[in-house]
Amino acid sequence: MDSIVIDPHKHGLQPYGCGCVVFRDPRVGNFTSTIRRIRISARRKCTWVKSAWSVRARVQSAAALWATQKLLPLVKGGEFARGLEDCRKAALDFYQRLEGDARFVTAFPPELDIVVFAPRAQSVSEASGRSRKIFEAAARRNLHLAVAELPMEFFCSGPWCDEEGPGASLTCCGRC
Repeated sequence: MDSIVIDPHKHGLQPYGCGCVVFRDPRVGNFTSTIRRIRISARRKCTWVKSAWSVRARVQSAAALWATQKLLPLVKGGEFARGLEDCRKAALDFYQRLEGDARFVTAFPPELDIVVFAPRAQSVSEASGRSRKIFEAAARRNLHLAVAELPMEFFCSGPWCDEEGPGASLTCCGRC
């Protein structure tokens, strides 16, 4: 393995982006383009190489991650892990309910806790419009969904799957 990516923003309960890429060979970092970059030497000293973020934002990100780890440490079988497991179970349950409901189509089974779906309709444009209406109605009820455009290849059912042609996309809803 040459590198590893760590981004605890969503599933690490972080309000700020605080991800990083760690390279086995630190010289690789010289060929990357990032908003903020630090280099960690073999002696564990940190040197700021490039930053477009303010010091305040970096401190907020670090403090948020530190505080979360103090409250909910990453321990196998711990409270945080159980919370993620519960999220995954809820997503799988929601996905199965949508799969069994003739009013909806799903894009793919959730890998963790993101479920993507759209209402069935006679055309892609009708389904996309219905997705936007679901999004707006949910927001009025303080239920926060996401809206995304996905290629039709993700949706293999519906009367419009083969009729839209290459490059067609469907506006769909997502729930995390």
